[in-house]
Amino acid sequence: MKHFFFALLLVAFSASSQTSPFPALKKITITSFGETVGFSYDPVSAKIINTKCISLPKSDFLYCENDEMETIYKVATFKNSVIKDTLTIAFSFGMSMDPEFIFFNASHKIIARIYALELYMQSNGTIYSSGHTNNMFDKKRKFELKTDTILEVIQPFYYVGLTTTTTTTDQLTLYTSQTGKDVVAIIPKNYEIEVLLAEFGKGNFSNEKYYLIKTKFGLTGWLRVDDTNNTKVKELFFAGD
Repeated sequence: MKHFFFALLLVAFSASSQTSPFPALKKITITSFGETVGFSYDPVSAKIINTKCISLPKSDFLYCENDEMETIYKVATFKNSVIKDTLTIAFSFGMSMDPEFIFFNASHKIIARIYALELYMQSNGTIYSSGHTNNMFDKKRKFELKTDTILEVIQPFYYVGLTTTTTTTDQLTLYTSQTGKDVVAIIPKNYEIEVLLAEFGKGNFSNEKYYLIKTKFGLTGWLRVDDTNNTKVKELFFAGD
């Protein structure tokens, strides 16, 4: 009976770990250069196209004669009561693996670029994104579609939730505040920590400098990152150029 109960727990855990945060949405994947990204949508407001630019009709504004340097996909069109005209959603891995979703208005003007590996778009115009791309960690963001723009919803912090260690070459200092002088702890090399939160408000290619860290013992303090290419924390690094 114990073995049976344990097996049920494993099945339940596996199912819950694979559940989408937005189960009502349908999902497609886009694969190129060995990388895969996901786009989740509501069929009520989004019409899926998912076609490479080279395969589009020549009359399409996203048509391209070749895609050797940069593959662009026309992912979907979107329409709801918030906007007057239909939006076009495209995706590109970029010329140097900078995956981004690009939003065009009816005049083919770009109104937003969201760098992400997963994008979730609800019919009311709320957009969620995630992915460790052109940022320091798997950043979870929320956006709202306005008349002719897309704005990020303010959070108190970005959640990181990363269990990792300091590097084998660096120790780090944790402070009681983001800018004060008082020290909570000095963490040795190769020491287990958890990165809980990051400051909010840094956009694409502009990385966070303050991270709330929990030590293995359970103390918390702020890590200040001066050089974003060396955070002194494994797995907390800039993913991109």
